[in-house]
Amino acid sequence: MPPIISTRRPCRICGKEFSTFKGGLERHENRCEELRQRNLNRQHRDQEILTEISQLSRGLGVLREEDGVAGPIPRIISRDITNDIQDIDMSIDGVEAFDEVEMNIEGPIYGPNLPRSYIRKQFHPRTRLPDRIISLDDSPVDNSDPIQAAENNAQVYGDNDLQPWAPYPSYADFLFASRMISTCASDNDINFFLRNMSNGVFCKSGSSKLSFQNAAQLRKVTDTALKLYATFEEVPIAVQYINSAGKKMEHKYPMWVKNGMAMTREMVKDPGLKDQWIWYAEKQSMVVDSEDKGEFITHPMSGEAAWEAEGQLNPGVEQVQFPYILYSDKSNAARFSNVAIWPLCIRPANLPTNIANKNSSFGGNNCIALFPKIEPPDGNKDDLKWPLMARAIFHKALGVVLEYFKHASKDGEAIDCADGQRRTLVVQFPIIEADLEEQYYYALTRGNNALHPSPRCYVSGHDQGDLLTPCTLRTQEESKAYCREASKHAKENRTDDAESLMKSKGLHLLPNAWWKISRVDVHRSLSFDVLHSIWLGVWGKHLWPLVLSELSSEDKTRVVKSMSDAPSFFGMIRIQNAMKLDFADGKHFFSILQQILPYIHGFLGPRFDPVLRLIRLLLEISLHAQLRLQFRSQIRRGEDLVYEFGYQLKMVEDMKYFPDKNFNFPKMHQLVHLFPDIVAKGTANYLSTMIGENFHQGLILAYHASNKKEALKQIARQEDRNLLCSRIQWRIDSAPKQPGGPAHSEDEGDENTGGVGSPRPVDLCPLQEAEYGGEVDEDDQFPLLIVDAHSLSPLEAWHRRKMKGRRSQERYGAHLVELRHAYSEVRLEGIERRAGGINSGQIQQKGGFYPSALNLPAFQGFHTGLVTKINEILCQLGDGYETGSDTETLEVLPIVPYHQLHHFYISHDTFLPEKDIIHALPTFHGRPRYDTALVTTPEGSRPARLHLIFETFRHGMVWQMACISYFTRYRSSAMDKRIGMHRYQEEKQGEFIMLASIERSCYLAPIPNHPSEFYLNDGIAGDVDLFLRIADTPFDI
Repeated sequence: MPPIISTRRPCRICGKEFSTFKGGLERHENRCEELRQRNLNRQHRDQEILTEISQLSRGLGVLREEDGVAGPIPRIISRDITNDIQDIDMSIDGVEAFDEVEMNIEGPIYGPNLPRSYIRKQFHPRTRLPDRIISLDDSPVDNSDPIQAAENNAQVYGDNDLQPWAPYPSYADFLFASRMISTCASDNDINFFLRNMSNGVFCKSGSSKLSFQNAAQLRKVTDTALKLYATFEEVPIAVQYINSAGKKMEHKYPMWVKNGMAMTREMVKDPGLKDQWIWYAEKQSMVVDSEDKGEFITHPMSGEAAWEAEGQLNPGVEQVQFPYILYSDKSNAARFSNVAIWPLCIRPANLPTNIANKNSSFGGNNCIALFPKIEPPDGNKDDLKWPLMARAIFHKALGVVLEYFKHASKDGEAIDCADGQRRTLVVQFPIIEADLEEQYYYALTRGNNALHPSPRCYVSGHDQGDLLTPCTLRTQEESKAYCREASKHAKENRTDDAESLMKSKGLHLLPNAWWKISRVDVHRSLSFDVLHSIWLGVWGKHLWPLVLSELSSEDKTRVVKSMSDAPSFFGMIRIQNAMKLDFADGKHFFSILQQILPYIHGFLGPRFDPVLRLIRLLLEISLHAQLRLQFRSQIRRGEDLVYEFGYQLKMVEDMKYFPDKNFNFPKMHQLVHLFPDIVAKGTANYLSTMIGENFHQGLILAYHASNKKEALKQIARQEDRNLLCSRIQWRIDSAPKQPGGPAHSEDEGDENTGGVGSPRPVDLCPLQEAEYGGEVDEDDQFPLLIVDAHSLSPLEAWHRRKMKGRRSQERYGAHLVELRHAYSEVRLEGIERRAGGINSGQIQQKGGFYPSALNLPAFQGFHTGLVTKINEILCQLGDGYETGSDTETLEVLPIVPYHQLHHFYISHDTFLPEKDIIHALPTFHGRPRYDTALVTTPEGSRPARLHLIFETFRHGMVWQMACISYFTRYRSSAMDKRIGMHRYQEEKQGEFIMLASIERSCYLAPIPNHPSEFYLNDGIAGDVDLFLRIADTPFDI
């Protein structure tokens, strides 16, 4: 391939390289000169201003705990001093969005001292902290890697003479021990590996780096290290009862508990976490390109509950709230086992989710108690007193756990934190994650059959299907008052009055363990759970069975075949037989909800039309609940969807289409609490039980590795060891890297490439004219290529190396398209692998590229259309290029095909880079796969099918293109609007696009019995970005 002459030149001021195309370098140098002059002017400011800024900088230890960024001191823009700006680093967390992100503000400041795009964080008046401005206009260095963060800080665990993997003798010993512990390896397995390591079977004799000789040594080092930390201890729960013979007896339930407050002290004193904490409640608002997007909610500290709790603390910054998310759920240790595992886990709500949402991890979701299996001492479950006794045992066990937090929840506990600040931590539990059955236990309500069954409000049992009427919320103070009044009746021997009062309120007359914890209202802390309430509840147990009851056996067979033959999509869970899901989890039910509407709407009668609308509304509610940045406008839209769902449900009930179906069930009523919970407590990923549900997998693994006799004791010990390994790994990751030290990354390659490392960024866009990147290895493999993929129009991507206000291209590879070469996956018959082996003329002659897909309409006139398209683009740019001569047009172009397009785009949900993989190949898991994508056109976004992804070379430039066929939208029908999807027909004519014009992948679901028609499914794979992109497309009826 001929060389490409570069037109990039360095800036005379900053030295960065910029393209000279259309004056790009000149514009940058002007901005640099303006910034340089501004910095010079700052040096001559009044001494009083400089003193004030110095004081602010010294106070950043207090002001920066909440931003969660590791690295240099961030910038604070004071209300009075908005021109004084320091450098900030940014931390990437795909889930956390901007909660722990702060960016450099470089270049011109638009408007009165503010960037064009920024986030404003406001703090509660009691803290007396200034507002913080976080610029989104530039791309600072990515600082998300803990090792890189440690290097930037220059000191993490630096004053400790011990190696970070202590007490293990070497890093190799720790890696081996960690692997053996996490997999619950037996002593026999450990001895087998160590013996063959030392005797030369697995490696050369004497070359092993392991110091351990046997499993006993490994266990001894591990258990000795555990003595430094809080570990599980057995605390039997003694219960008095009267047996069938009338004799008073005592029964003890074994329980394992860990000091949760000791874990809290350890975390806040850890240097590696010092820059990750969010110490203060905040209100966040966003401005993008000078357009006010309004206030938004992400983490719990940005919710209204945290703001309210902040106002109850003492003035100043010393006293801070320390919120915990609590989870518990009971499960069987094995499918046919009688052993119950009932963990109670907590995780900090003021840490980024990339830390807090990891199970059995330091700073993450950790078990602090293993509840006993609560069953009648005499085995008589039919005793009418047993439900009350079971709840009493549960709260007695819960009280043991909460006792450790009692003092810290009331007056707080003063702790010297790792950043040198002394804070008084006030422990709170604003979020309790549990399924509905355990919510009844926590709130001490009477369950489904009570007059007021909800643990959160006073909705009547007969009105649980009414989502239109507001309900009165329960409060802990009211519950206490009712119990005091009922207790007074009982002491006066008015037991009937006491029981009648408690029944009328749906409560049990028992002391609640949560009453000993200050600043916690258990009814408010109980949180909506999408998994159990929507996916497994309203949909999985009610609406989906209703659909199945309406389908004939023949229709079920057609639906199963349609779903089995449906196209693949990145992140989609394929359901082979949706009619049989006896052991399906919530994610499988959610996957059916995403996919089912295009396949069933034609098999159901007119009376089922309102139910189809219910299903669509439930899908939209689920997708709105998945948003990770909840703007106020989106929350209002979610509330409107719940109201519309309730209105549609009422219409279905009034028409008596399904007289035998009762929609008055608790999980239906839970929908009214979804969006109020998001407003109060943060986005739904903090409220869901899915993190805790995954925690059970490790406990079940530990149970199978136990001797089954002392299962709980051994499970507790395994959790202690797992957390120890996580602590040590955190220290290793947070410590400064030593020259020649161990590489902490387990796999530097990409999982989809068979271990190929990430290539260096190379510009191959025609108008950037960078050199051809990559080298051909010994096996003649083609290099990996990267191009800038984002654009506001198909042409702008060629000129812009970065997107406004996002990630660092050097560290993250953001906004790039990565192409995987086709020859790494398939051999092409009769075609040489080098350029010139296959060309545009051959593809036009054969009507296709792949031998299994020839004579296709999309490839008719391939060569002529390709040359014409390239020339048209050059003429549009008006840069001196003209349409080639007839001789030029006759010259064939080399074609280099690719199978995968790794596409990075900016999510409309989080405003952060996301990745999808777009395929175009004849066989993928036994079937053809030609994916569809949204393409930017002058008329707006259009879906298109990619038939061939390729590179070619013309006019001394590399062109990265695709051969596609567009989809044309039909005029909307009433059914289209009912199921909320637009109907399309695929065009036969092929066209060419630049890869830069692709916005992201999309999903066209074929409509049964209409082979040429498709529905654009915006709910596929729960992809909220795709949903938001298509949501504004109106129905033209």
